[in-house]
Amino acid sequence: MDDPEICLTVTGPQLEEMLEQGKIELEAVQQRLIQEEKEREKTEALLEQQKQFAAENEAEASSRELELKKALDLLRAHAAAELSDTKLFLQQQLTTCNASLRAAEDELAVAREFALW
Repeated sequence: MDDPEICLTVTGPQLEEMLEQGKIELEAVQQRLIQEEKEREKTEALLEQQKQFAAENEAEASSRELELKKALDLLRAHAAAELSDTKLFLQQQLTTCNASLRAAEDELAVAREFALW
């Protein structure tokens, strides 16, 4: 429409039709723009939800990891204490058994001496 000669050959009704066609095309472009804006807003909202969900999951995972580490530390401490108690008990049993063995050996030696007399 920048060409002045085209303007001279176009009639009034043709201009009105061209104007109407331009309005229709403008309306279609505006509607597409509105639709694309709505789609963009939906996409942004969905992205924000996903970000929040990811942040919540990360926080939950960190919290759970901390709980598991604490539980593991407690189990290790309990196992170490139990192992220490078991070692002590076994050492006491060994000492008792050694004392009993020595006493039995002493009795056996006395019995052998007595038997020899």
